[in-house]
Amino acid sequence: MKTYIINDSEVSRLSVAIHRYAHLAPNHLTEHARKIDDIFGDDVPNMSHMGIKEA
Repeated sequence: MKTYIINDSEVSRLSVAIHRYAHLAPNHLTEHARKIDDIFGDDVPNMSHMGIKEA
């Protein structure tokens, strides 16, 4: 695996990509979540607002 040196630390190419594009993630994910919600409508529950159920 190719590595890079950033701030005197060796990191992988994946780590570089995550670091470089992390600031884009919130808006990107929100945009896609809205598109998915539009497709499925009320057919899929919003799991983030449901209580935790124990088995």
